[in-house]
Amino acid sequence: MEQDTTGGDITQSDQTPSPIASAIDTPSDAHAPARARKPRRRGRWIAITIIVILLVILGAGGGAGYFAYRQYPAINAAGLRFCDDLVNQKYSDAYSLLSSRLRQRYSQAAFVSMNQTLDTTEGKATLCGQATSGAFQVGVFPLSVTVATEVTRATLGKREGNVTLLYENGHWLVDSLSTSLLGVNIEGLLTAQSLCPDMALQTKTDAALTQKYANVWALYGAAARANTTEADFIEIGRLHDQLDGKVEECSITSIGKHNTDTLTQVTYTAKHTYSVETQATATLRLQNGRWMFTALDANVYGRDMAPALVATKWFTALATGDCSAAYGELSAEMQKRLTLAQFTSRICDATSAWGFYQLDPGVYYPEGTSKYVANLAVGGYYDAVIGFMSHPELIPFYGDITLVAEGGTWKVDALLLV
Repeated sequence: MEQDTTGGDITQSDQTPSPIASAIDTPSDAHAPARARKPRRRGRWIAITIIVILLVILGAGGGAGYFAYRQYPAINAAGLRFCDDLVNQKYSDAYSLLSSRLRQRYSQAAFVSMNQTLDTTEGKATLCGQATSGAFQVGVFPLSVTVATEVTRATLGKREGNVTLLYENGHWLVDSLSTSLLGVNIEGLLTAQSLCPDMALQTKTDAALTQKYANVWALYGAAARANTTEADFIEIGRLHDQLDGKVEECSITSIGKHNTDTLTQVTYTAKHTYSVETQATATLRLQNGRWMFTALDANVYGRDMAPALVATKWFTALATGDCSAAYGELSAEMQKRLTLAQFTSRICDATSAWGFYQLDPGVYYPEGTSKYVANLAVGGYYDAVIGFMSHPELIPFYGDITLVAEGGTWKVDALLLV
């Protein structure tokens, strides 16, 4: 999240670090009995010199001075509570300490999920408190305090960044967490996380399937859309559901080390019913105020469905009587053996025989890097010379279709039917 700044801020740096303790310093508990101390907390989350700044800003006399005097323990308590919630993985409690602005932007479920992802990818937070630099900033309109903060995670180690507290309706609430503190921009990570739920929506209605992949397509930037169309992307999604089966696992398993407020990189691990577990990297960038995928390894969806898409287009063209389109999907070798006129008269004209097809999810595999084999049930014709079914009474029939890579795309090369 980008840190908000306001005009008139006063910056201060206190080079003397303060140890973490379990008690919160307030003027009224100066003579209270000593409490048990924990090594991972600080008694002061912010430098006490902030009270001097507040007194200067708000006026040292009268009610303003008293208000300023009372804010130090309130600010300190809010910072300590938020840090404690992070260290103890009480993310619902931490959510209640967010400002209204942040709660409008993130649901509680999204905030909890985001922190749980950080726990699995960077390690759970073990320490949280004011950074040793002691740097802070006081904002006037609206009244806010930005404090340099350190969070140590079990795997990633120590990270430093700013936490901004905003005075809102009589309370100090967290209004900003810097990317450098979390290791990733919040909005960038939440956008990356939205991919898995959209993929995992399993439904039998075509409309819902279309909507699922349309949601994913909407997250793609212009560069990521360059090699396909929305219609093809949605059809490929349908083929993934059909041939790869439901999503059994999908999660972000690592986060890039060089994320910024405009760049987020993550790695997914995904597993579908009929495909092996795969890992896929993704890059998201902030474009025109929105986080978009600018690169995403298609392995996250399962097997390569480009060959299956060509098979789908070929059979669709046959079923609709678009002989030229169907002929165009044949490989160069097949077109040498069969002219368009022969293809039209022998195969394509009797469209009723090409009324359906079904790809078999159990038989869809590559043979090397330039050939795919798919098993299908179709209606069609047979010609002994070229290997096509020509007897409507034998419909349906089963067999393998071979697709080959040719000129940067896939082409129908042969049918081996029974």
